[in-house]
Amino acid sequence: MPAHANPVDPPDLGLLPTFRRLLRLWRKEWRLGALGIAFAFCYTLISIAIPLLTQRAIDHSIVNHTQPLWPYILAIVGLATLRFGINFSRRYATARIGIRIEARMRELLYSAYLRFPRAFYDRHATGQVLSRATNDLYPIRYFIGWGVVQVVSSLMMIIGVSIVLISVNARLMLYAGLTIR
Repeated sequence: MPAHANPVDPPDLGLLPTFRRLLRLWRKEWRLGALGIAFAFCYTLISIAIPLLTQRAIDHSIVNHTQPLWPYILAIVGLATLRFGINFSRRYATARIGIRIEARMRELLYSAYLRFPRAFYDRHATGQVLSRATNDLYPIRYFIGWGVVQVVSSLMMIIGVSIVLISVNARLMLYAGLTIR
Protein backbone atom coordinates (compact mmCIF):
# COMPACT_ATOMS: atom_id res chain seq x y z
CA MET A 1 0.00 0.00 0.00
CA PRO A 2 1.43 3.44 -0.87
CA ALA A 3 2.39 5.96 1.82
CA HIS A 4 -0.52 8.17 0.78
CA ALA A 5 -3.75 7.27 -0.95
CA ASN A 6 -3.45 9.56 -3.95
CA PRO A 7 -0.19 9.66 -5.96
CA VAL A 8 -0.91 13.23 -7.06
CA ASP A 9 -1.23 14.69 -3.55
CA PRO A 10 1.94 15.33 -1.52
CA PRO A 11 2.49 13.07 1.49
CA ASP A 12 1.55 14.22 4.98
CA LEU A 13 4.55 14.72 7.24
CA GLY A 14 4.55 13.36 10.76
CA LEU A 15 4.92 15.38 13.93
CA LEU A 16 8.69 15.03 14.28
CA PRO A 17 9.64 16.06 10.70
CA THR A 18 7.23 18.99 10.93
CA PHE A 19 8.72 20.03 14.26
CA ARG A 20 12.25 19.83 12.83
CA ARG A 21 11.31 22.06 9.91
CA LEU A 22 9.66 24.61 12.19
CA LEU A 23 12.66 24.53 14.52
CA ARG A 24 14.95 25.33 11.58
CA LEU A 25 12.84 28.36 10.76
CA TRP A 26 12.68 29.45 14.42
CA ARG A 27 16.44 29.04 14.82
CA LYS A 28 17.02 31.68 12.14
CA GLU A 29 15.18 34.16 14.38
CA TRP A 30 17.14 33.29 17.52
CA ARG A 31 18.15 36.90 18.22
CA LEU A 32 14.57 38.09 18.42
CA GLY A 33 13.69 34.98 20.41
CA ALA A 34 16.46 35.68 22.90
CA LEU A 35 15.38 39.32 23.11
CA GLY A 36 11.77 38.27 23.71
CA ILE A 37 12.82 35.86 26.45
CA ALA A 38 15.05 38.53 28.06
CA PHE A 39 12.13 40.97 28.04
CA ALA A 40 9.90 38.24 29.47
CA PHE A 41 12.42 37.70 32.28
CA CYS A 42 12.51 41.43 33.08
CA TYR A 43 8.71 41.58 32.93
CA THR A 44 8.50 38.67 35.37
CA LEU A 45 10.93 40.28 37.81
CA ILE A 46 9.06 43.57 37.76
CA SER A 47 5.70 41.80 38.09
CA ILE A 48 6.99 40.08 41.23
CA ALA A 49 8.61 43.25 42.61
CA ILE A 50 5.41 45.35 42.47
CA PRO A 51 3.43 43.20 44.98
CA LEU A 52 6.48 43.05 47.25
CA LEU A 53 6.69 46.85 47.19
CA THR A 54 2.97 47.04 47.89
CA GLN A 55 3.43 44.73 50.88
CA ARG A 56 6.24 46.89 52.24
CA ALA A 57 4.23 50.06 51.66
CA ILE A 58 1.34 48.64 53.66
CA ASP A 59 3.57 47.32 56.44
CA HIS A 60 5.82 50.40 56.82
CA SER A 61 3.57 53.30 55.82
CA ILE A 62 0.01 52.33 56.60
CA VAL A 63 0.20 49.88 59.51
CA ASN A 64 3.30 51.07 61.41
CA HIS A 65 3.60 54.67 60.10
CA THR A 66 7.41 54.44 60.16
CA GLN A 67 8.01 55.67 56.59
CA PRO A 68 6.15 58.00 54.21
CA LEU A 69 3.91 56.40 51.59
CA TRP A 70 4.82 58.58 48.59
CA PRO A 71 8.21 56.92 47.82
CA TYR A 72 6.49 53.55 47.58
CA ILE A 73 3.76 54.93 45.33
CA LEU A 74 6.36 56.61 43.14
CA ALA A 75 8.38 53.38 42.89
CA ILE A 76 5.28 51.31 42.06
CA VAL A 77 4.15 53.75 39.36
CA GLY A 78 7.69 53.86 37.93
CA LEU A 79 7.94 50.07 37.85
CA ALA A 80 4.49 49.78 36.29
CA THR A 81 5.52 52.23 33.56
CA LEU A 82 8.75 50.33 32.96
CA ARG A 83 6.81 47.05 32.90
CA PHE A 84 4.48 48.50 30.26
CA GLY A 85 7.44 49.42 28.04
CA ILE A 86 9.10 46.04 28.51
CA ASN A 87 5.85 44.18 27.81
CA PHE A 88 5.31 46.21 24.64
CA SER A 89 8.85 45.42 23.50
CA ARG A 90 8.43 41.72 24.30
CA ARG A 91 5.20 41.50 22.36
CA TYR A 92 6.72 43.41 19.44
CA ALA A 93 9.73 41.06 19.32
CA THR A 94 7.58 37.94 19.47
CA ALA A 95 5.18 39.30 16.85
CA ARG A 96 8.14 39.98 14.54
CA ILE A 97 9.29 36.37 14.96
CA GLY A 98 5.88 35.09 13.98
CA ILE A 99 5.53 37.43 11.01
CA ARG A 100 9.00 36.63 9.67
CA ILE A 101 8.51 32.89 10.01
CA GLU A 102 5.06 33.11 8.44
CA ALA A 103 6.50 35.04 5.48
CA ARG A 104 9.27 32.45 5.05
CA MET A 105 6.74 29.61 5.27
CA ARG A 106 4.61 31.30 2.61
CA GLU A 107 7.64 31.53 0.32
CA LEU A 108 8.43 27.85 0.86
CA LEU A 109 4.80 26.87 0.39
CA TYR A 110 4.28 28.85 -2.79
CA SER A 111 7.53 27.57 -4.31
CA ALA A 112 6.40 24.02 -3.47
CA TYR A 113 3.05 24.69 -5.15
CA LEU A 114 4.92 25.62 -8.33
CA ARG A 115 6.57 22.19 -8.34
CA PHE A 116 3.33 20.23 -7.95
CA PRO A 117 2.17 18.33 -11.02
CA ARG A 118 -0.64 19.73 -13.09
CA ALA A 119 -2.83 16.78 -12.09
CA PHE A 120 -2.83 18.13 -8.53
CA TYR A 121 -4.53 21.33 -9.70
CA ASP A 122 -6.98 19.34 -11.83
CA ARG A 123 -8.15 17.62 -8.65
CA HIS A 124 -8.06 20.64 -6.28
CA ALA A 125 -9.27 24.19 -6.81
CA THR A 126 -6.31 26.57 -6.66
CA GLY A 127 -8.18 29.16 -4.60
CA GLN A 128 -9.19 26.56 -2.05
CA VAL A 129 -5.62 25.23 -1.79
CA LEU A 130 -4.19 28.71 -1.20
CA SER A 131 -6.98 29.66 1.20
CA ARG A 132 -6.44 26.57 3.32
CA ALA A 133 -2.69 27.03 3.33
CA THR A 134 -2.99 30.67 4.33
CA ASN A 135 -5.47 29.91 7.10
CA ASP A 136 -3.29 27.10 8.40
CA LEU A 137 -0.33 29.47 8.74
CA TYR A 138 -2.05 31.79 11.24
CA PRO A 139 -2.05 29.34 14.18
CA ILE A 140 1.54 28.39 13.41
CA ARG A 141 2.54 32.05 13.40
CA TYR A 142 0.95 32.69 16.78
CA PHE A 143 2.36 29.54 18.33
CA ILE A 144 5.89 30.10 17.07
CA GLY A 145 5.96 33.85 17.64
CA TRP A 146 3.94 34.36 20.76
CA GLY A 147 3.30 30.92 22.21
CA VAL A 148 6.87 29.75 22.74
CA VAL A 149 7.94 32.91 24.55
CA GLN A 150 4.67 32.93 26.53
CA VAL A 151 5.29 29.38 27.76
CA VAL A 152 8.79 30.35 28.90
CA SER A 153 7.41 33.51 30.52
CA SER A 154 4.73 31.54 32.36
CA LEU A 155 7.30 29.06 33.64
CA MET A 156 9.48 31.93 34.86
CA MET A 157 6.49 33.47 36.64
CA ILE A 158 5.61 30.18 38.35
CA ILE A 159 9.20 29.68 39.51
CA GLY A 160 9.55 33.31 40.65
CA VAL A 161 6.27 33.31 42.58
CA SER A 162 7.23 29.99 44.18
CA ILE A 163 10.54 31.44 45.35
CA VAL A 164 8.80 34.50 46.80
CA LEU A 165 6.17 32.36 48.52
CA ILE A 166 8.83 30.13 50.07
CA SER A 167 10.74 33.16 51.34
CA VAL A 168 7.61 34.86 52.71
CA ASN A 169 5.79 31.87 54.17
CA ALA A 170 6.70 28.26 53.40
CA ARG A 171 3.45 26.93 54.89
CA LEU A 172 1.43 29.22 52.62
CA MET A 173 3.46 27.92 49.67
CA LEU A 174 2.60 24.36 50.68
CA TYR A 175 -1.12 25.14 50.95
CA ALA A 176 -1.10 27.00 47.63
CA GLY A 177 0.71 24.11 45.97
CA LEU A 178 -1.81 21.61 47.29
CA THR A 179 -4.74 23.59 45.90
CA ILE A 180 -3.15 23.85 42.45
CA ARG A 181 -2.62 20.11 42.30
